[in-house]
Amino acid sequence: MRRHQERGTAWRGRDRRWATWARGLTVAAALLAPAVVAAQGSHRRPVDPIREAAKQAPEVTGRTPDPATLPGPVFAHGGRPFFAGVFLGDAESKTEVIDRSIRDFTRMVGKRPALVKTFHAFTADFSPNGWAGRLMRKVHASGATNYIALAPAWTSDIPTDSALLAIIAGSGDDELRTIARQVRVFGALVLIEPGWEMNGRWGYRWQGVDNGLAAEAAQKYVTAWRRVVDLFAQEGATNVRWVFNPNTGNPVLGGSPGPAHWNWWGHYYPGDDYVDYVGFHGFNGPSVWFHRWMPFADLFSGDRADYALPDLVRRHPNKPVLIGEFAAEKDPEHLRRGDWIRDAYRQLIDHPKIVGGIWFHMQKETDWRLNTLPQVLQAYQDVMRDPRVADRFTDVSPPLPRHGRR
Repeated sequence: MRRHQERGTAWRGRDRRWATWARGLTVAAALLAPAVVAAQGSHRRPVDPIREAAKQAPEVTGRTPDPATLPGPVFAHGGRPFFAGVFLGDAESKTEVIDRSIRDFTRMVGKRPALVKTFHAFTADFSPNGWAGRLMRKVHASGATNYIALAPAWTSDIPTDSALLAIIAGSGDDELRTIARQVRVFGALVLIEPGWEMNGRWGYRWQGVDNGLAAEAAQKYVTAWRRVVDLFAQEGATNVRWVFNPNTGNPVLGGSPGPAHWNWWGHYYPGDDYVDYVGFHGFNGPSVWFHRWMPFADLFSGDRADYALPDLVRRHPNKPVLIGEFAAEKDPEHLRRGDWIRDAYRQLIDHPKIVGGIWFHMQKETDWRLNTLPQVLQAYQDVMRDPRVADRFTDVSPPLPRHGRR
């Protein structure tokens, strides 16, 4: 049982470690390239096969967003609460310790998280006596709402580039129906985020770069997502709310190519009838991804982000926005992280469409935790004292009638 538990909760950690390792190889290759070129007498530069394939892929018909036409950030209090959530880390998210972890985090920051995120595969056992089911019930007993990142992984027999096709063909139906029935029996509200960061390029089996690139990769994802939601509806799991969270920007191509590129986040959107909450993941990690220190607005709304947040709000004005993961790395040299946290939450709380955000409180590629420096923790504690930050989640999504919700 413990082995299966660790398999479920380690999805985020293992995939992020792979991402860091892969980026490390990229950096090492870049550093070694001059020596290799000199030795070979060649002026050829190292080739990134994914980026080269992306450049050669046919473009998708669509309009690249013009920043001048997009709505700027609007910071006017909408008179509704903000739901602050947290991912506590792999070790702190195990069944045996999750209740204690939530209590410790609450004491540390001064307010209970309204949402607690955990990571699971299709093989997770959410029954009352199952490891994931007991974890889910402990989160609920704490007063928080479960936010489940559901990894489309259930067997090693399927090639990496066929995971989405396998879901579409029904290979994962038995596992999904079982989860749906178990979540229905649980009864309380559950947020589920299937196949997050699908537009990334760091080894997730459901990402477009591993499912055919421009050859209908996004459409495969859309079809697979819809099958998952339909199966849950057929099993009567009407207590589930579905969260769509790509990564900010276009990690395959970079810059701001917008809808003209096949990997634009919007091409993966399953449709308003299949999504309750929309949002993005974004991390300010200069030491990891070798970019400049990114203010929160630039990270989610700037050119590098492909103007993601304002574009999302403009295209889906009736969907509440829930930022599924974000964080900034520790910054002991410049001591800017506390100010970054205050500024980020000011923008989140004041934005008329954003209803919540999940802080990634874990040491992974770098140290994203809030208690790395006293001034950083103090900044988060100050944010939690805002009366608009709620310690209990309330569903604010519009109904999806076709899936049994009124």
